[in-house]
Amino acid sequence: MRGVISCFVAFLAIASSGLAQDPLCKCRPSSPCWPSAIEWAHFNVTISGRLLHPSPPASVCYPEESNYNTTLCQQVRSQWFSSKFHAADPISLDSPGWSGNISGVPSCPPISEKGMSITGDPDAGVRGCRQGHYPQYVVNASSVADIVAAVGFAKWRNLRLVIKNTGHELLGRSTGYGALSIWTHHLKNITYHDTFHVSSCPSSSVQTAATLGAGVQVGEMYEALEKHGMTMVGATDSTVGVMGWFQGGGHGPLSSTYGMGAHNLLQATVVLASGEVVVTNDCRYPDLFYALRGGGGGTFGVVVSATMKAYPSPRTTHHTFFLSTNGMQYQKEFYNTAAWILSQFPALKDAGLQGYFGFRKLVTPTGPALSLKWGFYLFEKSAGTMEALFQPIRNALTTEGNSTLNYVSRVASAPSFYQQFLLSSDPEPVATTSGAMGGWLIPRSALTDVSRLARTLEIAGPTMDGPVDMHITGDFSCPNNSPNIPIALNPVWNSCVVNLIPFEPVPDGSSTEIREANARKMTYTKNQALKDIALDSGAHFSESDVNDISWRSSIFGPNYEKLLAIKRVYDPDGVFYCKNCVGSERWEERADGSLCQAIGWDMAQPGDGDGDDEELVRL
Repeated sequence: MRGVISCFVAFLAIASSGLAQDPLCKCRPSSPCWPSAIEWAHFNVTISGRLLHPSPPASVCYPEESNYNTTLCQQVRSQWFSSKFHAADPISLDSPGWSGNISGVPSCPPISEKGMSITGDPDAGVRGCRQGHYPQYVVNASSVADIVAAVGFAKWRNLRLVIKNTGHELLGRSTGYGALSIWTHHLKNITYHDTFHVSSCPSSSVQTAATLGAGVQVGEMYEALEKHGMTMVGATDSTVGVMGWFQGGGHGPLSSTYGMGAHNLLQATVVLASGEVVVTNDCRYPDLFYALRGGGGGTFGVVVSATMKAYPSPRTTHHTFFLSTNGMQYQKEFYNTAAWILSQFPALKDAGLQGYFGFRKLVTPTGPALSLKWGFYLFEKSAGTMEALFQPIRNALTTEGNSTLNYVSRVASAPSFYQQFLLSSDPEPVATTSGAMGGWLIPRSALTDVSRLARTLEIAGPTMDGPVDMHITGDFSCPNNSPNIPIALNPVWNSCVVNLIPFEPVPDGSSTEIREANARKMTYTKNQALKDIALDSGAHFSESDVNDISWRSSIFGPNYEKLLAIKRVYDPDGVFYCKNCVGSERWEERADGSLCQAIGWDMAQPGDGDGDDEELVRL
């Protein structure tokens, strides 16, 4: 295979020497540099017919489209809110607002016979179905050679290149206007190792591990490891792709115990921008290995496989808790109580609890209500431990009485993590609405002032008079005892207790002005309120405000300049690009979707880390 890859890369290098292109922008479908149908066909031959030219999945709902089919449309509509559906499609997304123009209007949502979108936009049918920011072509990768060919062709023809496994990406990084996409979804190989020794690294210790292909999803990983009585650190949603997850840091139900996904990477095979295939670990290409562990996906190369640590699957206890208001007049009482509960989280974290929670607005028969719900895990603890840990909160709620708040508490257990995960995982619907997202890591020090925390949560969270989809998602899985190893993950993760992720929805069909106002509200009001209580903290690569002008310091902290230097070594020509990723300041996405070199950008100058040249992105 190495000979085939080398010949293909050499061919591209020779051919590219005589190809005139606009050096300032990635080649667009409307540009003279765009490959002809014959050239695409020739490229398809080199990858054994694995090139796709897909239409948006909901195009079957539009009478003016050539593939219009009412039966297929109904199938799309019935699955639109499922991550599994979007993962199985070569271009579809969990957050379809990123498929539209810069205003964030989905380019081709499913519509009814009357033209209303599945999420309530009455003008969707009138606008029609457009390719929008969905990729133009897709390489359905079945081998490393397919990925090498895709990277080489994109570099040769100056095409925008994106990478997709599942489309479970909240900042739109797995799609792009006029892009060639590498779809890794079918690279599902999983190899378990009772004993694994890192290649060419004699000082490394033997580990129990598993090697995962680029298309493996978290649920598949958990299931495969369960057969060996083992588990691995993974996300809380079974549909998440493992490769992008760990490169962004990778938190999950086991993170407080075993570290983040980035901590657990032992070795990776990567296709570089040059087309070279390398194996990287602590001893081979250690700078690249450092960058892959928390420096963000879609940036330094295409990870085609990763070997990660495995652990004996622990006995697991799970606590489900649900708190809600009795009436719409109790908003302040709710947030006062919720803030006090969050102030107890450091002690619960120290005791071993970890998991996820959320604040939401509910619609009940008696009117709107606010709620706090969580699902927390505890590992290898004796019966009754979970109940004892929750008792102080139970006592406080009982003292408060039931006139303003109700709660439900339930404890369950299973002999392994995966068995309990199957019982307690509750997949959230996707693609239900578009809007603006924030995100900020909250340390212990910010949870001590309960009154200030209550005011902050009320600003950032759902309100009685706000839309139903307004919410805060909470991640209670910051690593307790992070391994002392060199990784690119922002060090603020070592001191956080929770990650709070506010979301402000905007109705489908809203004007650009309304969407811009919504984005500003998130950046300058809701997310800023979280920042104000933890000014020295940061944000998660995969769950952050896309309009944060300080994204470089927020996401990467003191590691940004080192990561930028590594980016320049392995991708000097900017083959790989994604929003708010290392080196993305080199580029700007214009209103028509074109990806062009930013005005005033200088390869020789390091970034200043403040991101003050960023433009507002609306979703």
